[in-house]
Amino acid sequence: MKRRPNVLIMMELLELVIREPRGPTRLAQAANLNYQRCDESIRILSERGLVASDVREGRELYAATPKGVSLFMRWAEIFEELHLS
Repeated sequence: MKRRPNVLIMMELLELVIREPRGPTRLAQAANLNYQRCDESIRILSERGLVASDVREGRELYAATPKGVSLFMRWAEIFEELHLS
């Protein structure tokens, strides 16, 4: 099986948490990643201020920050302009 480039994984994770805040397990499942790879990617996104975590009802959920939404929207525009979507 071919591995996806990290940038595509990051953008997919951003898209998922823009649509709906998710916990780490559900996020890994939705992105079809193992937990460790998902956790590493979320940590990078979080360090760059693109994703933030929040504890709700005892569960940690990840959501996109305004900076993350902005980056994703620019990424989507580039993809569309290049006819890659």
